[in-house]
Amino acid sequence: MAYPCKYCGFVSYARTSRMLTETVRETYYQCGDYENCGKPFKTYSESCAIEHKRTRLGLRTPIDDRQLELPGLA
Repeated sequence: MAYPCKYCGFVSYARTSRMLTETVRETYYQCGDYENCGKPFKTYSESCAIEHKRTRLGLRTPIDDRQLELPGLA
C-alpha cells in the first residue's frame, strides 16, 4: 500500500501495521525518497459499517447513487 509522504509528498510504503481496536488500524510508513527524505511516519485508519438492504438476488444495493454511474453497474 502506498501513501504520500507527509513531509515531502513522495510516495511512501507501508512497513508494518497493527490493529489497535476492532475498527482502527495503525500503519507505519517510510518515505521512498531515501536520499532526500526517507522519514518514517504513521497513520491511523478507521473502518465503519454502513447498513444497506439486499435485493432479492442477495446482491448489495449501491450505498451512494453516484455508484450507479460507474461502468458495469448501470
